[in-house]
Amino acid sequence: MTRRQALGAHLIHALVFAVVILPFSAGVLGRYPTAPVALILYGTNVAFCSVTLMLVWWQMVRARRNTEIRPDIARWVSLRFTIWLVLSLAGIALALFLPIASLVLFATLPLLYACTSRPPKSA
Repeated sequence: MTRRQALGAHLIHALVFAVVILPFSAGVLGRYPTAPVALILYGTNVAFCSVTLMLVWWQMVRARRNTEIRPDIARWVSLRFTIWLVLSLAGIALALFLPIASLVLFATLPLLYACTSRPPKSA
């Protein structure tokens, strides 16, 4: 196994781990919706999912440099993951001072993700 293959395998395992623990953090948040600790736990899990998904994406784009993936689409997907990460980190910061605002932000993240699921027409 080459180094690149090993890195890809580790990134996939990290992504699977992040997704597998998501129901736990969502369950804690459902039980204690305005508790800062629950919001921070959920936000950290979402941020971890975003980071691992972004790393898997970058690894895939790098492995397929001149095939199939257009550069404008690669940039658009990377920007989408970055925005998701920044918003989840903002939700973590809000949890400390405005828990309700943090909860609203986390509730709107799936809607934002769904609304941006297709690349813009120019891409």
